[in-house]
Amino acid sequence: MNEQLRQKLLVTLAISNVVLLIAAAGSCSGSHRQKLAKDKELYTRIEIEEKLNKMMQEIKALEAKIQEKDKTLEEEHKARTEISKLLNQERLLTQGLKEELSKLANVTATENARLAPTPKN
Repeated sequence: MNEQLRQKLLVTLAISNVVLLIAAAGSCSGSHRQKLAKDKELYTRIEIEEKLNKMMQEIKALEAKIQEKDKTLEEEHKARTEISKLLNQERLLTQGLKEELSKLANVTATENARLAPTPKN
């Protein structure tokens, strides 16, 4: 009976070893799949972060360009305002000169008419 008990124990131990070996292999396989998934997620995150950094740099560059364009636009607006003021001043000056010229023309015409010899009949 001792021999029979020994064989049963040996068979039981062999079966339990096979079961444990299969469980260990399954566990290693699952662990490997999780590691691959984690590595893939990490790689994806790094790619996204690099793209985000690149986009942030582009945004900063575009914001700098916008500020530069705004500054240029403001300077042009100031220059246009100054030119408009100068143009209005020139118009007023021209209008005053026209009025003076018109008065002088009237005075000259009146003087010429007064000094012109009258026709004798």
